[in-house]
Amino acid sequence: MRADEIAKRLDVRAGYELVTYREVGLPIFSVHAMALVQERQERSCIEEFVLRAMVAGLETVAQIEGILGLPRRIVATTLADLVRQEAIRTSAGGERLSVTDRGRELLSERELVSPAEQTVWFPYDGLLRRPKWFGDTQLLRPSDLREQGITAIRAIPARPPEAGELGAAEVSEVVRLAASAARSERQVLRIQTVEKRYRMYLPALALFYRAVEGDEIQVGFAIEGRLSQEHELAFARGGGPERQAMFDGLRDKSSMPRLDGPLAGRAAELLEAASALRRDVAQITSTRSAIDKAAVAHALAGTDEARAEAAKKEEGARSTLSAVEAGLNKALVRPLPVYEHPGILEAAVKDAKQRLVILSPWIRHAVVTEAFLRGLHKACGRGVRVSIGFGLGDVDEGEKPRDAEARRALEQAAKDLPNLVVRRLGNTHAKVLIQDSDLMVITSFNWLSYRGDASRPFREEWGTLVRDARVIEEFHSEVIKRFA
Repeated sequence: MRADEIAKRLDVRAGYELVTYREVGLPIFSVHAMALVQERQERSCIEEFVLRAMVAGLETVAQIEGILGLPRRIVATTLADLVRQEAIRTSAGGERLSVTDRGRELLSERELVSPAEQTVWFPYDGLLRRPKWFGDTQLLRPSDLREQGITAIRAIPARPPEAGELGAAEVSEVVRLAASAARSERQVLRIQTVEKRYRMYLPALALFYRAVEGDEIQVGFAIEGRLSQEHELAFARGGGPERQAMFDGLRDKSSMPRLDGPLAGRAAELLEAASALRRDVAQITSTRSAIDKAAVAHALAGTDEARAEAAKKEEGARSTLSAVEAGLNKALVRPLPVYEHPGILEAAVKDAKQRLVILSPWIRHAVVTEAFLRGLHKACGRGVRVSIGFGLGDVDEGEKPRDAEARRALEQAAKDLPNLVVRRLGNTHAKVLIQDSDLMVITSFNWLSYRGDASRPFREEWGTLVRDARVIEEFHSEVIKRFA
């Protein structure tokens, strides 16, 4: 499931609105430790056969050799091991053998338990501060995060675990899960020393909610599409948003994207008109939450009367949701939640018939992919005039090699396609998308870099969606001048 789809599904926190989201790496320490381990091993089949032969009445070495058909040295070694385990004993003359009570116990157990020092590996969660297994989820290295433009969340506290912090029972459980064992073959009795600790990261989606009334911020984490309550609570208890500077931008309310020239005042009017409908968007969020609660109540209801009441509440909430969404969709100007932006961009490239304008400060490889370029080729093939403006200066400070490749690929496409114009504008503060006369979005969302800016602080990202053809034409006429 795509990040924007996950974010939309999880925008159900009553009293809060989702203001932005970001792919992140949650801190994991890959730990190699020396441990005292009690390991279960299957008993030697020769030992078992010898014990069973003696229980059946055999008493001498010669008799046991004869029934097993094994060389004397193997039988002698096996009998010596059983004597050391106090499983058998010899007569005073050493000629007769007999099974002890301990030997009969070993026959019933059929397993050996032998404590020994061994090296064990396990992942340790840097937020939960305990060993934790995440199944088949592939952990990422720091270099993977840098390459993919994923933001790293720091452990709280930042230091790796020490041996004294590692509980034997928790480590045993994670070691068992990592080995995919139905039952524990190795039971960790004690962590002796920590030998190596490597920083790794668990892929997740960070979701940033702001209270509809007031400025309270909550940060949630979705792992494989599901919210992790324990990670959210651990992050909040550790003061995560306050301790990590990347979250400072969330303290400020969203401001109008800067538009220069005669459009600035007009854009401010549109933002104000959209802001008036933010409460409708908040109502959608609370209604989705009500639907979820009613569905749970219906599933847990113990009587027909309770089920009918829950079904009635769910139906009413769905009716309210449909009405509010229909009203917003009819509005010529409305607020655009952050998670709707990627879908808007994808649909605009796919559906544009005459013109498509995109203004975005940065170009990143995570967005300007081969699939995106193929979409532009198809659009130009339909006769669409595509204009892409980017840049906040003559060069992009800190541009990474793969991002430079994506930019050059886009610029090369402009040379190959007569309908595509890609222009470094130098002061592209505005983030604008215009599709035909159907829609326009003015936003703080970076259209061509939203997945690849790990160093960019988190910001509240709402947009303003306009479907008024007259207003769209007004803006297009002004914006397109920059490409002349």
